[in-house]
Amino acid sequence: MLLRPIKDVLDVKGAISYSNTYRAWNTIRFQSLILRKFPQLKQKQSNFYYRMVLYESFEELENKVREIKENKGAMPILMWLETN
Repeated sequence: MLLRPIKDVLDVKGAISYSNTYRAWNTIRFQSLILRKFPQLKQKQSNFYYRMVLYESFEELENKVREIKENKGAMPILMWLETN
């Protein structure tokens, strides 16, 4: 089941953490603003997964957005990776 946010635009800046145990950049910590948009994430007994898709061109991304819109799919979350 896809989670859907509770209205309004949200622009949040966060960080990805490095895990010494796994030797990987594998932890994305959600800020409380995101948890308010997706209250289902507070259910500790549930398992949640994410799906990340990287398109190689804006044209491919635009086509996918059109497809999602036509099929009344869940609103995607845009995420950029930045350096300091």
